[in-house]
Amino acid sequence: MLYNKFLIECDYIYNSGMVLSALEYMEGTHEVSYITGNIVCVDTCETFEYLYKNLVVRLDLTLGITPIDENNFDEVMYSYNKIIKKQVSDFIKECDISEDINYFLDLIIDEGGIKNLTPKEKQRLNELSNK
Repeated sequence: MLYNKFLIECDYIYNSGMVLSALEYMEGTHEVSYITGNIVCVDTCETFEYLYKNLVVRLDLTLGITPIDENNFDEVMYSYNKIIKKQVSDFIKECDISEDINYFLDLIIDEGGIKNLTPKEKQRLNELSNK
């Protein structure tokens, strides 16, 4: 599974709540965050097409869905104020999982075992163990 981060711009604050609820129940969602009034960020293994179909078409919402990561951050966020840029940047960093094996050892101890890790954490641990 490949995880993607998306910035979702809603036309109304009410729609932000609907988007948050829908994303939380999607099976592929790793992390979702309400940034501000009309902005939601999500880290998911779902594709842009899947999000569009389920949020825009099925829920009949007017949304802007933009893939975002460290490589296109400046391009996507150029028109936002510093506070929103910082919040989105923090979200991106929070979703990136460390390559440090000690991080995973601590996480496994804290979570009570490998079975309690999220699918994304399990995937990253598996990738690291196969290097």
